[in-house]
Amino acid sequence: MNKLKRLFKTVSIDVRVYRMTQIPAVSLGDLPYRVSQSAHGNDVCYEISDNGTFVHRSFLYQRLRVLSLLGKVGPAIGNCVTSEAYRGQSIYPKMIAKIATETLTAGEKEVFIIVNTDNIASIRGIEKAGFDLFATVKAKRFLLFYFDKTITRT
Repeated sequence: MNKLKRLFKTVSIDVRVYRMTQIPAVSLGDLPYRVSQSAHGNDVCYEISDNGTFVHRSFLYQRLRVLSLLGKVGPAIGNCVTSEAYRGQSIYPKMIAKIATETLTAGEKEVFIIVNTDNIASIRGIEKAGFDLFATVKAKRFLLFYFDKTITRT
């Protein structure tokens, strides 16, 4: 029953949308761990483990609904998480830069990443990786519908 209640709940959205359109001129260096990839439908999960211990995970989504508010569809990096024990080693910016570089090299013209405006640590990592602020989006979402939208493009 709780899942059903959550499904019909209005959700507030306050995010920054970052975009990368070209491979950064300055490299952050290589990741000190092996990255594995697995398909999840049309999406890809990038994951790092260190001798069986979880280090980091990021997804590359082919479509994100919130991007439709900006006339875009994707691809977009999201649901990134680094284990607390491995934070402070620049794993997050190196991983998203790697994913973006591979995506652009494969022929995509742009790649996005969306972050909540209050997630300062992630914002620093995104900017360090070479992404540029594309827009800010404030809205409310009910099911698949957005309303009370405020969109600012930079």
